[in-house]
Amino acid sequence: MLQKDHLMRLIQTLSDAINRIINKIDKGDDDGAKALLKDTYALLGQKDIFFHTQGVEDIINFFKEKEENYIDKVQMLAKLLFEESRIENDQIKKKELLQKTKSLLEHYNSFSKEFSFEVQQQFSKVDQLLKQL
Repeated sequence: MLQKDHLMRLIQTLSDAINRIINKIDKGDDDGAKALLKDTYALLGQKDIFFHTQGVEDIINFFKEKEENYIDKVQMLAKLLFEESRIENDQIKKKELLQKTKSLLEHYNSFSKEFSFEVQQQFSKVDQLLKQL
């Protein structure tokens, strides 16, 4: 019960942080968004470099080792990577972020016990952006 309460608080904190990141991006404050992204990745248990350099399976295994109910963290990471792709100017890095986002969303869809319209919309956005690159 205590672990579930902790996870719910963490998910709420991550959601709030992602909303702040989105607001900064929408206002054109890319530097502020990048700083918030770094801090928010840390809430998931690692620095941003870990999530950038590790493969999807390694990331998922990292989450599984930390928490039985890891799937929400997978979704939150996908959101973070997607938002980071919005402000990435390097097309190769942008594509890598979007591909990792897509893989995480595919994992989420395969293993989540819930259907999420939000995830489906994000999946469509990622596919659309990947086709444009």
